[in-house]
This record gives sequence, C-alpha cells and structure tokens, in this order.
Amino acid sequence: MVYEGVKFVTIKLPKDEEIEELESWCRRFHNLGLAPPYKNIGLTPPYKTGSYGNLSLRLLIEDMFLITASNSSLENPKFSLVYSVDHKEREVYTLKNKLGDGDPSSEAMLHDKIYQKRKDVKAIFHGHCDEISSNVKKFGIVETKEEKPYGTTELIEQVLEVLGKESFIHMKGHGFLSLGRNLDEAGQIAIDVYNKCL
Repeated sequence: MVYEGVKFVTIKLPKDEEIEELESWCRRFHNLGLAPPYKNIGLTPPYKTGSYGNLSLRLLIEDMFLITASNSSLENPKFSLVYSVDHKEREVYTLKNKLGDGDPSSEAMLHDKIYQKRKDVKAIFHGHCDEISSNVKKFGIVETKEEKPYGTTELIEQVLEVLGKESFIHMKGHGFLSLGRNLDEAGQIAIDVYNKCL
C-alpha cells in the first residue's frame, strides 16, 4: 500500500493578520463613534459594558464566522466563533477559541442570514450613528420599512426584504449595516457614508 496523503480537506481559522485587521476595524469604529459604548448598569456589580454595534468576518468554512462577543467593547474587542445557526430553534452554536469564548453578539442570527443570502459578502459591520440615521432620506440610503426589535426574526425578515445587492442599508430605529467582500471594503463603505453625512 502506498500512502497518498490525507483524504480530507483541512480548513483553517482566519490568519492572524485577518484577526488583527478585524480588531483594528473594531477600534476604528469605536474611535469614530460608529459603534458607541454603553454601560448596562444592573442592580449589582460587575456592570456590563459594550458597544452599540458588532463586526463579523466570514470564514472559509461554510456557515462559520467570527463575530464580536455580546457585551464586548469595540475598543478592546472579544470574539465568538459561530459554527452553526438553527434559525427554527433560535440556537447559535459556538466554539471556544483563543480570542474569547463569550456569547456571540445578539445580531449573530442576522449576520448568518446575510451570509447565507449573499455569498459575495465576507464582512458585515453593524453600527449606530446619529449623523447617518438623520440623513437616510436625504442621501437615499436603503432602509427597512418598519422598526423591529434587535435580535428578532422580524428584524431579519425586514433586512432580507430590502437587502438585494446593496452594500449599505439602514435598519429603521436600529443603525446601519455595511457589507463588503473583505474587511476593508465593509469598513470603508461605512466611513464614506458617515463622512458624507457630516
């Protein structure tokens, strides 16, 4: 018998450079105020802090993506590795990873549906910005028809209804989504729209 090598395909996690690039974009969004910080003050410490927004990167493996973790500040981001989403049961499956093992962002199901629908998209950046929100009509930014609560099937349906081939949309009452074929494209589209609205 002659050894012919492995009989499977090895899929690797993102290269360190891609992770560093995603971290860099998180900090940039934080510094520009495109994903402002919040402090969730409960009855007792420790108080949770985070950012109004989340960034994700599609991996080479079908259906897997890296997304900022819930209650993660984009100033010092942590990530969750999502390997599967069951939309019917509303279950998101994650793997522990060297970048953190927190729960994924509350918008993980939305990111998953967009990645399913748009095979051209490798990065999704979600942020909240008053300057953009107040200029949606002025600049003809595509917007969902109705305001729906974050993290819900109803919001996902609203987004998919208007998404088409758009690279930038506004979710009524819930910030924007910027989509790119890579991290730089997703980030730059958001910055260009932001600068136009100033």
